[in-house]
Amino acid sequence: MAPLLQTLDTMNITYFSSFGSFTSYYDHYNQYFGPLPFGAITLGVSRNSGRVGGRLIPRSVVQNNNTGVGAAARFVTEQGVAWVGVATNVKQFADSHRNAVLPAWRDALVHVILTAPLASNFSESGLFTENKDLMTATIMPAMEGLTPGSGAYMNEADFRQPNFQEEFFGSNYDRLLSIKKKYDPENLFYAVKAVGSEVWDILEDGRMCNAGVA
Repeated sequence: MAPLLQTLDTMNITYFSSFGSFTSYYDHYNQYFGPLPFGAITLGVSRNSGRVGGRLIPRSVVQNNNTGVGAAARFVTEQGVAWVGVATNVKQFADSHRNAVLPAWRDALVHVILTAPLASNFSESGLFTENKDLMTATIMPAMEGLTPGSGAYMNEADFRQPNFQEEFFGSNYDRLLSIKKKYDPENLFYAVKAVGSEVWDILEDGRMCNAGVA
């Protein structure tokens, strides 16, 4: 971080920085997300509630289109959406591609977590109405345009992702679907936007019905 901080100093930009190291991941997690065992993670920017989205930004995009990354971050935050970037490098752990991990992880430099505020009580219901489609219709298309061919970590992504097969599972999806059909031919097990979930439609009242997908 030294080069960045030196640049900020020369530009007379006021900032706050803090650094720390820990002997275990437990201690690190407890410091920034504790107190454990339950923690205190706030997902959103409005009373701990928010519409979550996310995107993996490949190293090549940061290297070759850093201006675009900056423009995307500005656009997202101008919509009132929080942008949290987590540096990542998991390629060193992938000695084989024979696993179910989204391939985009191997090229990712930054995992971006996005949250749009939702209403926490009836008086803020207008906020919910305004932002319920913001993530799916506006924010995620902009992020996908910045990072074509990448994907998203499904645990911190838009749960309404229309093309979730490609964005959450990539080239592994067909193989995973074949395994799902083998061990769960009646589609008993279901999760939103999980492997095989396209066989079900969810009605507005929450009921599930067969979507007619083989």
